[in-house]
Amino acid sequence: QVKAGKRMADRRESTIFRGGDNRYYENVNGKTTDITDQIPFEIPPSWEWCRLSDITAFLHRGKSPQYTNERQFPIFAQKCNQKDGIHMEKALFCSPSQYLTFPIDYHLCDGDVVINSTGTGTLGRVGIFHTRYLGDFESTVPDSHVTIVRAYMPYVLGEFLFLCFRSSFYQKAMLDNADGSTNQKELYTKVLEDFLLPLPPLNEQKRIVDSIQKYIELLDILK
Repeated sequence: QVKAGKRMADRRESTIFRGGDNRYYENVNGKTTDITDQIPFEIPPSWEWCRLSDITAFLHRGKSPQYTNERQFPIFAQKCNQKDGIHMEKALFCSPSQYLTFPIDYHLCDGDVVINSTGTGTLGRVGIFHTRYLGDFESTVPDSHVTIVRAYMPYVLGEFLFLCFRSSFYQKAMLDNADGSTNQKELYTKVLEDFLLPLPPLNEQKRIVDSIQKYIELLDILK
């Protein structure tokens, strides 16, 4: 399992394994617990179950901006994350004095998964960011209604996490685990951190991503 490298200090690390009794166990800080009832489906022998927090380098909500008419530092809001892809032309702009105080980790990177995390009708919408979407802008930071899910490269592909969260299984899981009133549902980061994801070896992640992309391109041609 992916264990080495820089991690957020407040995150736990877990190891999930299958015992000789064919049940699943999770070891957290030396304590082992039977989590068989949490395993949603079977996966191939070469795959592993992992908590999302253990296969991400950065997993956080964005920042609350002070908006300005000065068009220098775009803020990535939920409306930038549409069903048909990323739309930076919908971005509003942050005051330069505040934007320059945001930690570099919050600047969106190539392959970052962005998840709309507030409000009925948009909560759970998933996109994948690439710096080419910035055009002439240098960088962007998401607002506090968008969650950044940054894969732990090179062992995990952002594109693979994106496909996982686009699936009907994880779309339902995000909606089912949202908290709050009907119109003000929130998908909290702590909930996402605990999500169990099936992780194939890196080469298989690449194969899955490439295969699905080919089908998407074919469907686009047939439209």
